[in-house]
Amino acid sequence: MNEIQENTISFIIPTLNESKYIGNTIAAITTSMNTGSPTPYEIIVIDNGSNDNTIEIAASNGAITIFKPNVTIAALRNIGAKASSGRYLAFIDADVALDISWHEEFKNATNDMSNDLRSVTGSRCLSKEETFLAKFWFNIMAREQSPNYINSGHMLISRSLFDEIGGFNERLTTGEDHEICKRASSSGAKLQENRKLKAYHCRYPKTITEFIRREYWHGSQDFQNLKSVNESKLAKVLIINLITITTALLLSIILKTILPIGLYLIAASIATIIMTKSKFKKVKISELIQSSLVMSIYLTARTASLANKGQHYWRKQ
Repeated sequence: MNEIQENTISFIIPTLNESKYIGNTIAAITTSMNTGSPTPYEIIVIDNGSNDNTIEIAASNGAITIFKPNVTIAALRNIGAKASSGRYLAFIDADVALDISWHEEFKNATNDMSNDLRSVTGSRCLSKEETFLAKFWFNIMAREQSPNYINSGHMLISRSLFDEIGGFNERLTTGEDHEICKRASSSGAKLQENRKLKAYHCRYPKTITEFIRREYWHGSQDFQNLKSVNESKLAKVLIINLITITTALLLSIILKTILPIGLYLIAASIATIIMTKSKFKKVKISELIQSSLVMSIYLTARTASLANKGQHYWRKQ
């Protein structure tokens, strides 16, 4: 690790074939950090084996580049942190663009963090798109505040706390942000979402098909082992949903009637609306039906991921 520089910030960006986005991500950081009174900063890009020109673009835009193929994204983030020299670590995904106001809000945030370095902050990324999913899912999600989770695609943490809790869990292929936040919270650190630290996700799914693929992949993390299932409220909901829909299908076949499926669909629709209102406490009534529809797609994709996990498990037995 390099010598730590007081009040500096290290932007740590993991990449894999991100030539389409990395230039814009670095440019957004540079533009924001060059507004107002200067703060020393560095940009570190850790590449996981790109076969495009991601590294060349990053280097030409002033980033420090590290090539480390065939490791998890958690490991990439840890490697970047180890190579950095900032007092504060900003973990940014390669397809995230900081708002121009980010630097000034960073200074306000670090004024608070300087009094309590055992804290984690950041915010959920907004979408600049005008798609159905952006309007009724991602931007509504960005309005919510989570007391126990900061997304690692836009996370700010003091180096002292990061080192204390041992960084990211490198065994995880996804969900590493949930896990590190859990350990930070258990250590007594404060998790505080800061929506004034604005950032935009440039690759949110634009279509339902892309959304299903995304949530199916993310769902795999909820079912890695019994411990992960036990610690995830969503995993338990999905297990109940899978059991219920399987039972409804079997009863429909045995009784030769679609009534059980119909009753399931009615109950599932009511439960989905309740879950949507619970997840998005600030959702407007005018948005509730559309957001509930997206919630049903979200649950379907995650349930399919669970079913696939179960199928693989029984094949091994």
